[in-house]
Amino acid sequence: MKSCTESNSVELRECYHIPSTDGNLLSLCHFNQAGGNIQIKSGQIVLVTKGGTKLCQGKARGDSLYMMDMQVTGKPAAMAGTMGDSGGQTWEEWHKAMGHISPQTLKSMQDSGTVQGMKVIPSPLDFDCNACIQGKHTVHPLPKESTTQYTDIGELIVTDIWGPAQVTGHGRFQYYISFTDAATRFSAITFLKEKSDALEAYRQYELCLKTQYNQKIKCVQFDSGKEFLNDKMIRHLRNQGTLYNTTAPHTSAQNGISERLNRTILDHVRAMVFDTELPKSLWPYAVAYACHLKNRSPTCALKGKTPFEMFYNKKPDISSVRIFGCDMWVLNQDHKGKLNPCSHKYKFLGLSDETCACWYYKPENGEVAKSRNIIFPRSHPTSHIPIPTV
Repeated sequence: MKSCTESNSVELRECYHIPSTDGNLLSLCHFNQAGGNIQIKSGQIVLVTKGGTKLCQGKARGDSLYMMDMQVTGKPAAMAGTMGDSGGQTWEEWHKAMGHISPQTLKSMQDSGTVQGMKVIPSPLDFDCNACIQGKHTVHPLPKESTTQYTDIGELIVTDIWGPAQVTGHGRFQYYISFTDAATRFSAITFLKEKSDALEAYRQYELCLKTQYNQKIKCVQFDSGKEFLNDKMIRHLRNQGTLYNTTAPHTSAQNGISERLNRTILDHVRAMVFDTELPKSLWPYAVAYACHLKNRSPTCALKGKTPFEMFYNKKPDISSVRIFGCDMWVLNQDHKGKLNPCSHKYKFLGLSDETCACWYYKPENGEVAKSRNIIFPRSHPTSHIPIPTV
């Protein structure tokens, strides 16, 4: 910026970029908190940087403002970012859209070409996410990775049940059961109303793995809870020729893969829910979407590859991911009258793998539905979301 005949460079952070305004406002409180020095005397004001350099000066205008004798000498970085490629999302938007994964993981995804369709608008990578602080703040370290290597799908399936939830989920769900393939780290989640439904959920997962992917479960690992360690479950495993491993009581770390999955999923879910004003009863949709994103995010256990790529032998396309809880327009295919609106604005709840559609929430009546005929209210040309098939 230029003041009088001198030019000085200063970096302004946490700014609002409003191109339609005629001028700029600078908070003296924030300037002082950043280490700047403010000198006011007889209606005159002088701003001095933390290093002692005179930045600019001005005169009082009215009762609460000072008019500074200064002007911007170059194009603001924020404006330069918005005047570039209109497609894509900022780093912070990708962070939220991918379920609040770390900025370093996002940067690695773009640099290594792990995924397709990831367009990034030039923006700061060292942003602060209050939702992550609220949802992930903890002092407990993660368990160490297992040294055992698995190469075939179904060689070891690790399962665990989470719940009961403090808030009954939409659909009257209280629990979810997760199944993770140790070779690919690909996870699947089924929601339960009772713990006793665990055996039926396992049978469905076992049948899907065999029918759709021609893979048989050789060994399954779970904790010592009665929902797993019971006569019906043991009899079923023996009839299928499936081995099973159990953890010792009160040693959940032995079931490390499932414990890490629950930790990852719930950290992301809390951040996703805190970042919206949606009811907490929608947690099953947040869990399902977090699992969907987890399968499409790289992990050190796979040396930087994604579980999706290891399971399906192709890279995932994440061009269709959006921020959980964002606005979306849904075509009203039952509307009557030529002058009535064709679409209504609802809240995005995730992608449906079974029907290749989007789940959405209707705030006016609390209903949840899904549709393919949707538009996201963004200013770039990709407002029509492409729904990929597996």
